Order: sequence, then structure tokens, then C-alpha cells
Amino acid sequence: MLYVAPIRLPGEFLSPTVDSPDPSTFVGKLREVMQRLLPPKTQLHGPQTVFVSKDLGSCTHVFLRTDALRKRLQTPYEGPFRVIHRTEKSLKIYKHGKGLPENIDRVKPAYVLHDCDSTRHSASESPAQQSASAEIPEGATVAAHH
Repeated sequence: MLYVAPIRLPGEFLSPTVDSPDPSTFVGKLREVMQRLLPPKTQLHGPQTVFVSKDLGSCTHVFLRTDALRKRLQTPYEGPFRVIHRTEKSLKIYKHGKGLPENIDRVKPAYVLHDCDSTRHSASESPAQQSASAEIPEGATVAAHH
């Protein structure tokens, strides 16, 4: 290879400045620049608000969230558990034969259906008759659509 100009070493790529500033002047300018710098805007990384259902104040049963690492197809909530006592921020639930306190952030209301209609019907009625009588109130007219 043939070069017209001599090869420069990495330190020689930048040519030296002609006038090197006085150290006291350089420090003064550096202070001015640093005082004008603004810090980056902060971000809030605090606790996020948790949704609390309005029905939690009057429900009789709740589901309890499982905070541990779950296996595949394991439900995120356990329960339902009966509510024994409630305060503004906690509930006492009946779990495994004991009254355990739980934070309201870990529970959600459980809507339990009580089977009251099964005691009204006699055992002699067939399931079809029971479902028909449960669906149609007495005195109601039924129209058939074809």
C-alpha cells in the first residue's frame, strides 16, 4: 500500500486547540453550565390504588386472593369464606375452622346463591315439573312462539 500522507496514530486525529483556556476561566464557565442544568422529572413509583368493590361492605362471603406463585390452571382466588367481622380496612373470615384477619385489598365479594326453591317442591314432582313451576309464576300467561 502506498499512502500520500503519513499514517496518524489515534491520538493525532484531533488537532490540538490553539488557545488553551486559563484553568480558572474554565472552572468558572463549567460552574455556570452546571448551575443551569435541571434534574430529570421524577416519576411516581408508589403503591397503585386497588379496586375495592362497593359490595364488600355488605357481602356475607368473600374470595381470598392467592398471592403465592400459582401452578398451571390453579385459580387465583380461594373460597368462598364466610365474613365474621369487618372494619374499614380489614375483614375477619372463617377459614379452615378459624377466624383469620385479612386485608380488604386481598378479597373480593362472593355472590352465593341459596337454594331456597328446592325445599318448597315435593319429592313427587319430576325435575321438569320443578323447573317449569320455578320459571313461571302463578297466574301468568304463557305464549308459544312458532
